[in-house]
Amino acid sequence: MAIEILLVEDNALVAVSLSRLLQSAGYACTRVANAEQAIEYLTRTMPRLIISDLALPGMNGVSLLKRVRADARTAALPFIIYSASCDMENTEVFRQAGATACCSKYKPEELLRLIAGAC
Repeated sequence: MAIEILLVEDNALVAVSLSRLLQSAGYACTRVANAEQAIEYLTRTMPRLIISDLALPGMNGVSLLKRVRADARTAALPFIIYSASCDMENTEVFRQAGATACCSKYKPEELLRLIAGAC
């Protein structure tokens, strides 16, 4: 059975590309378009990992991360922020907020490595 990943991405083109990458690597991927939908999804299903964009409509990725960490059911879920904003300074901010890792959208091969290490 494939490892289930929740992808939180509002850009449909990025979501399709990333979903294809994950599925070709053997992962099952469910995509939601915003943090609110992710929270709703997590009330019904428990994925093995969350990958979230930082810039989302409404609640951003860091706010979603904090909500996930505050819930006892989801607090230990690996959470990767997948963003164009993963420079050294932001990566430290994301880790302090509870992110497992931060990966640049320009490095999909690094994302696959991080997923393998987190699952």
